[in-house]
Amino acid sequence: MTRQLLFINVLMLIIVSTSFAQFTNDRHQGAKPKENIDTIITTKYRFNKDDTVTKIFENKTIDALNKKGQVTESDCYFTSQNSNHTSATFSYDDKGNLTDVKYYIRAPMLWYESIYSYSPATRSVSVNNAINKDNKLARYAENPQAKLLVFKLDNSGKIIEERNYRDAVGKVLEITRNFTYNSKGYLIEMNALPYDCNQRPGMPVRFLYSYNNTGNLLKEVSTQYHPINHSIIRASTRIYTYAKFDKHHNWLVQNIYIDGKLTGMVEKRIVYRK
Repeated sequence: MTRQLLFINVLMLIIVSTSFAQFTNDRHQGAKPKENIDTIITTKYRFNKDDTVTKIFENKTIDALNKKGQVTESDCYFTSQNSNHTSATFSYDDKGNLTDVKYYIRAPMLWYESIYSYSPATRSVSVNNAINKDNKLARYAENPQAKLLVFKLDNSGKIIEERNYRDAVGKVLEITRNFTYNSKGYLIEMNALPYDCNQRPGMPVRFLYSYNNTGNLLKEVSTQYHPINHSIIRASTRIYTYAKFDKHHNWLVQNIYIDGKLTGMVEKRIVYRK
């Protein structure tokens, strides 16, 4: 189930209009893909420590988009034979607000559901995750996915704070994240602070991001600090390079270097509407 959980975490880190700007929970870093896209197929590979030639399959994600550019369905495959996968469907209201995400393991078996509700007065979005057999939010002890997320938004609808709770009622914090953007709206800094089950803060982590002139992610620096004396526990740098683009200037091949060594590759196939 670990890979399925990873898929859900990634989705919660992918995709409502009120009196503030439309919020879609889109965590895309840098510039979004251009033009009228129908489907994006993303395949991720890794390399062994001493072999940067042989690609090792990690996962493949197929995202279907509507004419507004919103993700409506996402399928993630964990084997190259497409034999093991999870999926998610996204629903929006008539204003373009994300209202509901259903997660499936080998559809049509519903795994859990995320329900979005909004508070324009406080510029916040609450997300209740998971339902039990009685169609009610389960407690964390009964279902690990029964959690509450609360987002604080800026005037443009971007997330500036995320509070992730271990329970469905917002009493036990699991992690907080704070986000900073540049003038183009690209994420340039994220600070995360985890908490243990006794609500004691853990080791904070800071992420810094930089981009090229076209908005493609170039560099990610992560630093983990000691919770008491704030000394650096560990630091790592990721460099992203791009080997191929399509005629719309959307990248198709991304290479990932961690601390100077090629560790992964991402390949995209983009299908455009005619």
